Amino acid sequence: MTIIGTTIGELFKKDIHRDINGVIKVGQLDDAHVQQELEEYIVTSELAGHFDTLFNHYAASFRNPTDKIGIWISGFFGSGKSHFLKIVSYLLANRVVADRPAVEYFTGKFADPMVHSAVARVAAAGPTTDVILFNIDSVADANSKADKEAIVRVFQKVFDNHLGYLGSVPGIANLERQLDARGELAAFKTAFEEATLTSWHSGREAFDFYRDEAIGAIVSVCRLSEESARRLVDSTIDGATTLSVQDFARRVNAYIDAKGSSQRVVFMIDEVGQYIGENSDLMLNLQTVAEDLGTICAGRAWVFVTSQEAIDQITKQDRMRAQDFSKIQGRFTPRARVNLSSTNTDEVIKLRLLDKRDDLKADLAALYADKDVALRNLIRFTEDAADMPGYRSEASFVAAYPFVPYQFTLLQRSFTAIRSMGSSGKHLASGERSMLDAFQLAAMSVAKHELGALVPFHAFYGAVAGFLDNDVKTVIGQARGNAALEAHDVDLLQTLFLVKYVKELRTNLENLTTLSLTHVDQNRLELRRRVEGSLARLEKQTLVARSGDEYSFLTNEEQDVGREIKTVDVEPGELTDELQKLVFEEVYAEKRVRLDARHQYGVYRKLDDRMYGLQSGELGVHVLTPDADRYAELSDDGAAMLFTGGGTELLVRLPNDDTLGRELRALVQTTKYVLRKNTSTLSPTLRRIIDDRREENREREKRVLDLLRGLIAGSALFANAARVEVKASDPREVVNAGLRKLVENAFNKLGYVKSPFDSLAQVQSALTRLDDSQTLDQDTPNHLAHSELRTFLRNEGLAHRKVTVRNLVDRFTRRPFGWTDLDVLGVLAETLARGEVELRHANAPANLADKNLAANLSAVRKQDEYTLRLAEVVDPAQLRVARDVAKDLLDSAVVPIEAAPLRDKVLEAAAKHTATLKKYLERAATGPYPFKDAMTTAVVSLQGLVDARSPAEFVAKTAKLKDDLEDAMATLEDAGKFFERNIATFDAFVRDLDKLSGDLPHVTDAALLANVDRARAILQEKNPSQALYQNSKILAPVLEHVAELLAERKKAALSAWQAETTHLTEIARDLPQDRRAPITKPLLALKSEIEKATSIDAVLARQGWIAERARGVEGALIDAYNTWLQEQAGPKDTKRDEVESDIKPKTIRKVRVAHLAKKPLLETAEDVEAYLAALRAELLTAINSGDHIRLE
Repeated sequence: MTIIGTTIGELFKKDIHRDINGVIKVGQLDDAHVQQELEEYIVTSELAGHFDTLFNHYAASFRNPTDKIGIWISGFFGSGKSHFLKIVSYLLANRVVADRPAVEYFTGKFADPMVHSAVARVAAAGPTTDVILFNIDSVADANSKADKEAIVRVFQKVFDNHLGYLGSVPGIANLERQLDARGELAAFKTAFEEATLTSWHSGREAFDFYRDEAIGAIVSVCRLSEESARRLVDSTIDGATTLSVQDFARRVNAYIDAKGSSQRVVFMIDEVGQYIGENSDLMLNLQTVAEDLGTICAGRAWVFVTSQEAIDQITKQDRMRAQDFSKIQGRFTPRARVNLSSTNTDEVIKLRLLDKRDDLKADLAALYADKDVALRNLIRFTEDAADMPGYRSEASFVAAYPFVPYQFTLLQRSFTAIRSMGSSGKHLASGERSMLDAFQLAAMSVAKHELGALVPFHAFYGAVAGFLDNDVKTVIGQARGNAALEAHDVDLLQTLFLVKYVKELRTNLENLTTLSLTHVDQNRLELRRRVEGSLARLEKQTLVARSGDEYSFLTNEEQDVGREIKTVDVEPGELTDELQKLVFEEVYAEKRVRLDARHQYGVYRKLDDRMYGLQSGELGVHVLTPDADRYAELSDDGAAMLFTGGGTELLVRLPNDDTLGRELRALVQTTKYVLRKNTSTLSPTLRRIIDDRREENREREKRVLDLLRGLIAGSALFANAARVEVKASDPREVVNAGLRKLVENAFNKLGYVKSPFDSLAQVQSALTRLDDSQTLDQDTPNHLAHSELRTFLRNEGLAHRKVTVRNLVDRFTRRPFGWTDLDVLGVLAETLARGEVELRHANAPANLADKNLAANLSAVRKQDEYTLRLAEVVDPAQLRVARDVAKDLLDSAVVPIEAAPLRDKVLEAAAKHTATLKKYLERAATGPYPFKDAMTTAVVSLQGLVDARSPAEFVAKTAKLKDDLEDAMATLEDAGKFFERNIATFDAFVRDLDKLSGDLPHVTDAALLANVDRARAILQEKNPSQALYQNSKILAPVLEHVAELLAERKKAALSAWQAETTHLTEIARDLPQDRRAPITKPLLALKSEIEKATSIDAVLARQGWIAERARGVEGALIDAYNTWLQEQAGPKDTKRDEVESDIKPKTIRKVRVAHLAKKPLLETAEDVEAYLAALRAELLTAINSGDHIRLE
C-alpha cells in the first residue's frame, strides 16, 4: 500500500498547518481575514437550511412590513455561532472583498439553487444596508450589567459609532447628532480645528479641556450668542444621561427615513446570551429594544444575536418572571431561529480541516478494514457513558481519522463545562477558542506521526492551556517538574482536567484508558496498566482525587482541601458507627424476619461484634467486615461454623475487599471536615470546593452503599454450625434467606401447631366448642402443642411457681416454639375447653363462656391477672352424673363433655337461675304466696356450686348435690309457672274472699258457700298453679249473688229513708235555706252512706239509724222555724200585726196511740170503735189547734 510511510500531515487535502483563523473574532474585519472566511466557509446541509429560512424571512420584509425583526442564533461553545453571524453580516451588506461581492463566494456552496437565489436577493440590497457587527461584552462599559438599561445604551453606542459620533461619550454624541441634524457638523469641525489647531476627532474625547473653544465654534457656526451656545452645550451633554428605548428606536427610524425607503439597519450582536446571563432585567431590556425597533421601524431595523443557550432555555432560567419573556420569544421569531448542532460542527471540521486526499482515501479504507475488529476492542467505554461512539463504518474512519468520533462530542462538552466553571475557563468563555481551532492544534501535534497514530484526548489541552487560570496551569506545570511523576502521568493529568466537569463521562480506569489511546495497534491491557500506575502516582501526589473507581483533577486549592481531609483523625469506633448505620438503616433495615405470612420474629443486629440499636429478639444477624478483629479467625469456614453453633446468630461474612475500608474512611473524614468548616468565612472558590466535596461525599456514600449491597449479596453465610447456601442477588433477600434457615432450626417446635389461629374470634370459639356433638378423640391436630403446654404447667407447678397467661405467651413465643400470640392463646383455649388446664381470675375460676374472655387474655395489661394450673383429675362416674344434672340446668341434651367448659356452662346457668329465684322471692315476700321455703332452699343448692375451686371439685359437688339440684330446678319450674302465669289469679282470689267475708252470713245458697270453701282451700295449696288455672272463675257467681242482695237491701233502706223524711219537707218549706241546710245535712249524709255502702251489714246498720235521725231533724227544724218566726216579729207594730196575724208558730204534738185505749186489750168491735173515736177526737183537736202530730 502506498500509505506505508505516510505521515498524518500528508493525509489532508489542505495543509494542516495553514492559518485558518480557527478562532473567529467579530472585530477582525480586515479584507485578508474576511476573504479567507468567505472562501473556506463550509455550508453543511444543516447550515443550508438555516440560510434558507433566515434569508427568506428577512427578504419578506422588503414587501411586507413586520415587527418580527429578531434573529436568535444559538449553539454550544465553539459550534461556529460567531462565524455564522459574521458570514451573514457579509452577505447582508454584500461586502466586496478582493473585487468580489460576498454573495459570489457562495456560488456552488449551496446544493439547492433556490437557497442561493434567496441569499442573492437579500445581498442585492447590500448597498442600502448598514450592518453593525459587534461583540457586546467588548463594547459594553465595565460594570454596565448593573444598569437595567445597559442593552439599549450599548445599541445607542454602536449606532453612534457607526454614524461617526463619539458613542463612548453619550453627551458628545448627542451634541454631534444635533449639529448634524442642522447640517452644521462639518462647519463646526472646521471652526473647532481652527480654534484649537486640533481635529475634532482627536479633541472631542478631551472635550472638557476644549469646552470654551467648542462653544466659540458653535457661536460662529450657528450664529448664537455665547450664553445661548453655552446653555445648548450644557443641556445637550447633560441631557444625554437618560435614554429610553423608544427614543433610541425613533433615532434609528429617523436615520432610515433620511436615507430612503429601501434603507436597512441591522444590529448583529455576538455573545449576548453570555452578557445577559441570568439577569432578567437585561433580558427584558433586550426584548424592549427588539419590540420598539420592530414596531417603530416596521422591518427596516433588525437585531441578530448569538447565545450559548437557545432563547427558550434562557427564559426558563428565571421562572418567577417567566410570563415576562413571552413577548421576547415573539420578537425573536421561532420561524427564523438558528440552533447550530454538534453534527454541524463535526461536519465543518471534517470538511474544512480533515478532508483527505483522494489518492489516499482508498488506502485509509483498507487500513480500517484491516483494523476494524482491533479498533472496536480498543475504543470502548463503560455502558453508562453517554453517546461516545467509536468508528462505526469505513466512511466514519476516513472522515474523522486521526481523531475518533467520540472526541467531537466529548470536546464540545469539555469546552462547555470548563466555560461554565467560572475563572478556570473565563477566557474560553469569551469566545477565544473554537472547536475548529482545537482540532487543528491537536492534528498538528500528530502531523509528523506515521499513519496508525491516534490523537489522545490530552492533545486538546494545548488549545485551552493559554486561556486558563494560573491555578490550573500551575498544577500542570508543577507536575511536569515533579520527579516522582513520569511524562505520561502529566498527559493523563491534562486529560483529567479536560473532563473534570463533564458529567456524562465517568472518569474510571476503563474510560481513561480509552481516552489515552495513541495508536491503532496499541496493546490496551498494557495501556490500562500504565494508566493505572499513573493514577496511583497522581493520587499519591494529591494531584487527583479518587472517589470510588473515579478520579478527578485537583486544582491547588482542591489539593489543599484534599490534604486537609486526609489528616482528619478518625477513631475506629466512628468507622464502625458509620458502617452500622449504612448497613442497618440503608442496606438491610429489617428488624424482623418473616418466615411466612403468619410468622415473623424480631432480630437483633450486630456488626463486628458490636450491637446496633436495641435488642429486639432472640435471634440476630451478625455482619463481619474485613476490618473486624476476628475476621482472620473466622475466615476459616470451620471456625465460622463453630462460631454459629449456638443457633442464635446468622453470621454474614463479607468478602475481603479493602475498597470498603478505604471508601468508608474517606466518607467519614470528608463528613467531619465539611461539618466543621464555616463556609461563610471562606472565599467563593473554597466554598465551591467544599460544596463539591460535600456533593462528592454524597456520591461516595451511594457508592459505599452499592459496594455493601454487592458484598453482602456475595457474602458467606453461616447458621446452626453450617454454611448456608443462598441463591439470591439482592442483599436483603440474601440475609432474609439466611435468617429463615436460622429460624427453622431455632424454632423446631413451630410445627406443633397444626391448626393455627388467625383471629381472636377463633380463640373465643375454641374456649367453648367441645360438646356432645363432637368427637371424644384426644388426638386433635394440635395435640403436640397441648402436650407441651401441659408439661410446662406441670413443671412449673412442681417448682411451685405461679404461671400467668403472660408467662405462657412469653414461653411459647420464644425458642424452640416461636408460636404467634394467637396460636399460644388458641392452644390454651383448647386445653381449657378440654378441662386439662384451669384458668383463674381474682382467685376464682374464670368463666370460659364470657364473650370477652379471649380479648382479655390477649390484652398485655390484663394477662398477668389470669393464672393457670393443671386441672385435677375428674372422676368419670361423677362427670356422667354432673353432665346429666347439667342437661337439666342447661335445658339441653347437648352439653360440654369436659369438666372445665361444663363447669363454666353450669355456673353461668346457675347464676341465671339463682337470679330468677331471688326475683321470685322478692315478690313472694309481698304477700301470702307459696314456694317461699322451697325457693330459699333452691337458691342455697345452686349457690353451693360456686364455691368449687376446680373443675374436678365442681364435678364432685354437682354429683353430690344431684337430688337437691333436681329439686331446685323443679322448684324453679313450678315457681316460674306460678309467678309468671298464675299469680294474678291468686291475688284475685285473696282480694275477692276478703271482699265477701262480711256478707257471707247473708248467703244461704249451699252451692255458693261451697265455692267459697273451695277457693279458700286452693290458696292453702303448696303448688296452686293448676287449681288456680282450672278454678279461676269459681267466685264469680258468689260475688254476683252478694251484689244482688246488697242492691235489695239498699233499695229497702232508701225507701225507709224516703218515708221518714217526706213530711219534713213541709216543715222546712217556710224556713230559709241558710237555716234549713245545716239541720238537714246529717239526714242527707245518711242517705249518701246507704248509697255508697259495699256490704249488706253496712246498709242494715244505717237503715236502723233513719227514724232516730229523722226525729232529731224534725225537732230541730220546728225549733229553728219558731226562732226565725220570732225574729221576724220584732217590736209591736199594729199595722204589721194586722197584716201578719195569720202566721202562726209551729208545734208538734206527740200522740201516744196506745194511751187512748180504755183498756190495753181490745176484745170486741165496740172496743175498736171506742178506741178509734177517742183517737179521732185527739187528732182533730191537735190539728185544729195548728199543731203537727207525731204518732208514738
